[in-house]
Parts: sequence; C-alpha cells; structure tokens
Amino acid sequence: MSKTTDNVLLVPGETGWEIWTGPSASELTLHEATTIDRASDLTAIPNGDLLLLFPVKSITAVPMRVASDDEALFPDLAALHAERLGLRPDPMAGQLTDIFVIAREAENTAL
Repeated sequence: MSKTTDNVLLVPGETGWEIWTGPSASELTLHEATTIDRASDLTAIPNGDLLLLFPVKSITAVPMRVASDDEALFPDLAALHAERLGLRPDPMAGQLTDIFVIAREAENTAL
C-alpha cells in the first residue's frame, strides 16, 4: 500500500510563516509556526505538494460573455473588456489576471 503524499501549506501568520501539513485540506495540522518574515528564508520544509498562501489587498471578478469559442482569443478579449471598464492592470506588473471558462455554447462563451 503506497503512502499518500501530504499537502504542505505555507501560510502567513501573525509573526511569521506557518507550515501546515496533512493528507488533505480538511486534515491539516500545524507543523511549525516561525518568526521568519520571508518565505524564501524558510528551511526544513517537509516533503509533499507545496502550496503557498499569501494575502491580497483586493480581488475583482468580472464575468463576461464573448461571441467566440476560440480559446486563443480569450486573453485579448478579457483585456479589452477590463480596459473598457477601467480595470486593466499595469502590463509591466506581471501576470495579475486569470481567465477561465464558466459556460460554453456554440459561438458564445461565458468567462
């Protein structure tokens, strides 16, 4: 019988990073609470699937429908829609958007 791979979560805590481990998200236990400010300075992280949680200031969800089912067009269509709404992020800031299909019909896709 093979051993299941643990999930390892790095979570920002009150004074530093916390390391949580467990076989599933519902069975996590605190492995260690550190006073280290930067996740890159953590050592002795347990083996497993590593997930890094981090705080965000805000999230904006902008559902939209596009008259296409061509997935290659979705990033550009979403960027144009966000720009029209005044929400387009600075292109030099890195990857700040995520696009995924909510519903798909012939020639009509909800993103």
